Amino acid sequence: MLSAKGIISSSLSFVPKVTMTKVIIYQIVSTAARQNQVEVLMKIYWGDPREKLCEAIDQIPLSCIIVGNRGLGKLKRAIMGSVSNYVVNNGSCPVTVVKHHD
Repeated sequence: MLSAKGIISSSLSFVPKVTMTKVIIYQIVSTAARQNQVEVLMKIYWGDPREKLCEAIDQIPLSCIIVGNRGLGKLKRAIMGSVSNYVVNNGSCPVTVVKHHD
């Protein structure tokens, strides 16, 4: 497993922006987990987020999941679909939806 420390100690000018974003996210999550004494599992899935979140619930397995809500209007939500709504209705564990605040 490649740790964030190994990536950061290398020359940052050669690290792709996407990798740096992952490193920063890793640092934030690991620091928050350590401070609150909780275990956090981070995985990256490619594909339809609705299906991949439900798939992850079963594969890992998760006892609960927290998802965000972008706060789309009714029309956009009807056209684009709501990931959080899909996971609430199709996920096999309790789902907490956190609303977006401006």
